[in-house]
Amino acid sequence: MRVADRTAATAGALLIAGFAFMMPGVAFAVSSQTGSDYVPPTFDSRAGAILLAIALLLTLAGLVVFDRILWRSGERVLSTAGTAAYAVAVSAWLAATVHALTAHRWTYGLEVTYIIAAGCAMLAFGAAVVRAGVPARWAGWATIGWSVGALILFALPSENYPPLFVQLVPLVLGIALVRAGVRGRAVVAGAG
Repeated sequence: MRVADRTAATAGALLIAGFAFMMPGVAFAVSSQTGSDYVPPTFDSRAGAILLAIALLLTLAGLVVFDRILWRSGERVLSTAGTAAYAVAVSAWLAATVHALTAHRWTYGLEVTYIIAAGCAMLAFGAAVVRAGVPARWAGWATIGWSVGALILFALPSENYPPLFVQLVPLVLGIALVRAGVRGRAVVAGAG
């Protein structure tokens, strides 16, 4: 397996792992909701917070590795912007989580920051994938479509928007990256 193939498989595995940690995190978080901004000091709320933090950090790590792949393929601006925006999103979510675990109150403003920054990050990564063709343009178009849809859905007046809705995008990118890495098609200029 070439270096580029291993890098693609690593990025993909991190993105998929992030999604895998998100699922039980969401289940714990939902089971501890109170219908207000109050976050009870229970096992469920703590487990949900920790699992979601791990999920977002794994996703960020995967996007950093993926940024390197896109950088080598010649796509520097959009992938870097996507990485920076997702770092802002994760920082906002982690700040809200720390506040929730210590003050037992969820900070909606930080959640909104996460939603917008993560949506814009995924949109930037989708455009970078379409431009670079790495790992596959279909993954870029799917990413763009889902991200635009998520941002439009968030803009509509509703109180039931799932904040981690955009996290399906890293799963799609992760699967495409693993497929490209395993099949030895992660050909990237300057790698390997």
